Amino acid sequence: MNSLLLVEDDPAIGQETVDFLTKHGFDVGLARNFAEGQAAARQSYDLAILDLNLPDGNGFDLYLAEEMIKDADTRRSEGSASSSSRSFVGFG
Repeated sequence: MNSLLLVEDDPAIGQETVDFLTKHGFDVGLARNFAEGQAAARQSYDLAILDLNLPDGNGFDLYLAEEMIKDADTRRSEGSASSSSRSFVGFG
């Protein structure tokens, strides 16, 4: 099963999206703000759908923060940076 992180602060949109994606075979984690999204992104997932307009930050900054952390981890473990195997989608 494909895993997906949804970061969405609107409760109705978040729940409808989770229900839809779950119905279509995704294992979905839901974060309601930037801080929850940052904590949840530490888990393994295949795709992240990020709301760009969050109350405590924006999805693009979350994407950048996670990419910098991943790149630093990669450099420490492999001695060089490599491309991400995760996918991110942002919406406003």
